Amino acid sequence: MKLPTEQNILNDKIEANLIHRKFLKYLLGVWKSSPNLAVLGETEETPLLFKGIVDYVYYQTIYTLAKKALIESVEMRTEFVRTIEKLLNTFQINYTENKDRFKANVRKSMEQKYMEIWEHNIRHNDTSRLQFYKTIKGKFGYEDYLELRDFGLRKHISKLRCSSHDLEIEKGRHNNKPRHERHIN
Repeated sequence: MKLPTEQNILNDKIEANLIHRKFLKYLLGVWKSSPNLAVLGETEETPLLFKGIVDYVYYQTIYTLAKKALIESVEMRTEFVRTIEKLLNTFQINYTENKDRFKANVRKSMEQKYMEIWEHNIRHNDTSRLQFYKTIKGKFGYEDYLELRDFGLRKHISKLRCSSHDLEIEKGRHNNKPRHERHIN
């Protein structure tokens, strides 16, 4: 990357700087022909290109330091590295296979693992609050009723499905009523 000179940073022809200065002039209520240096000085603003360079240098430095720290951690076999390795093994992620798709593979693997955990917990959970839910839902996934435009209707359906309603079967639970007694007389 070719770094700009000091004069280029203030350049009137760089579009981002131009839009920025126009906005500042609008905020100040000054003429479009007002001196740029005066506008920047009044608002204590620096040109956007300058801010971008500062950010670029900062993130490159952070990235470089983080990369060096990671390499050192791997060489020292720190607790952090061992934990990451355990997680990769748990989720059966091969981190040497395809580095370009690593993030997507990690996400896919973790989502799949969560779905398995969710389905196992739904099947084997004896919580009374999930009794109804287990009868209507057995597979992890998005529900079609969430596409309804009527927020009130969506909310009522969600409350019923998730046992978050004011029916006696739920209210009685809060009052420590036995399940077989939770009905309307």
